[in-house]
Amino acid sequence: MIAMAQPGFHGLPTVFDPASDRRPDAGVDREPHRSTAGQTHGRCARLVDLPGHARRDPLVVYLQLGSAAGSRLFEVLHQALGPGIWHAESLQGDPAALARQVQHSGWISGHLAPYKLLCLLGGATRRPLRLFTLVRRPVDHVAAICAWLLDQHRQGPAVLQALNPQIRGAAEALAGADCTDPAGMIRTLDRHSGVFLNAQARALFPAGAEAMTAAEMRRGLESHESIRLHDEIGLLAIEMTGHPGLTVPREVTLPCRFERAVLRAPEVLAFLARANAADARLVAVVRERAARAAARVTEG
Repeated sequence: MIAMAQPGFHGLPTVFDPASDRRPDAGVDREPHRSTAGQTHGRCARLVDLPGHARRDPLVVYLQLGSAAGSRLFEVLHQALGPGIWHAESLQGDPAALARQVQHSGWISGHLAPYKLLCLLGGATRRPLRLFTLVRRPVDHVAAICAWLLDQHRQGPAVLQALNPQIRGAAEALAGADCTDPAGMIRTLDRHSGVFLNAQARALFPAGAEAMTAAEMRRGLESHESIRLHDEIGLLAIEMTGHPGLTVPREVTLPCRFERAVLRAPEVLAFLARANAADARLVAVVRERAARAAARVTEG
């Protein structure tokens, strides 16, 4: 069940560090530390288990799209809602562990299609679920993917080998290309379209995203309480937590920079307008939703 509700504030003052396995006031369940795409491990930073501490308030569900910089929300979610689970996809094979951890968590995130994430949680908890997503503008998202792939390549063979073959191939092709040449950039994007193009739409709508109309996408997003653009991450944080005073951390600058000017070249923009059209329709629908929400607030 999807329900809109204002969450309670649990007031955990400690700094949440997703890279760390320890906080002074928390235990860490090492059970879910399983590889996901060879990159990250699903973890649950949670309060030490105590009898009677199972939560019944609505569970905030953050559907995290790759290269959308949404992991910046983890800190504010932790501050406002208490312990949570990130990379829930690593728990798909262990529903018992997921069920145990969800009962102590105020929020959960995962790189899964909405129906998969909601079905996974439907078998783990009876708490109401509040679904949220953050997306980037299409060209910005392609640029973010490029920057991430180049950073993976910079870290060397061990990191590359941990990637799935499709992503590894795109990283190697991009690193070997002239990223200032529009024609060469178009060839790279086209040859590895499964990584670079329409990635956000395909993550949200795995079956036939490229062929979906705006109306179909609009209906497909009805289960979301809110979906916002990247530059509205502060608004999304407020909607998720009910607390306007929280500051979302700045986006981390990767050591390996991608000069995105090539993506603004007229011929590249023309290519993306055709080949990345599903992501463009998705962003248009998200903007439309935001405009309608703002109009309701104004009328109210």
